[in-house]
Amino acid sequence: MTDTTEPRKRGRPPGQTPPKSSTERTRAMRRRRINEETEAVGHEAEATTRALVAVLARTLPQADAGSGPARNSARRAWEALGLRYGFMPSQAPRQPPPAPRKGQEPGAWTRLVADHANEITDI
Repeated sequence: MTDTTEPRKRGRPPGQTPPKSSTERTRAMRRRRINEETEAVGHEAEATTRALVAVLARTLPQADAGSGPARNSARRAWEALGLRYGFMPSQAPRQPPPAPRKGQEPGAWTRLVADHANEITDI
């Protein structure tokens, strides 16, 4: 007995959902990116680079305006990028600037911290 099978037809298999239009695909892609960015907050180590950059782009203007949670979110995203690309030491504790030696003029950073010690809480 011979098996007579027809060659496979090209294209979408029958019975599937109709193809999405380009606007539906674009909308779905935007939705995935927004969800990815939302999930990146708090899970910066596992987040994609694109999501971390999006978090920075969204939170930096709010952080400059004085929002504490936005500042913390931006700092965590920046640290995750720094660890990933090597421009920050891995898990190194942040050190305060060194105190000036006796008889030495304090540096600009030390003066800034001293002048605004009450305002700056999370450097």
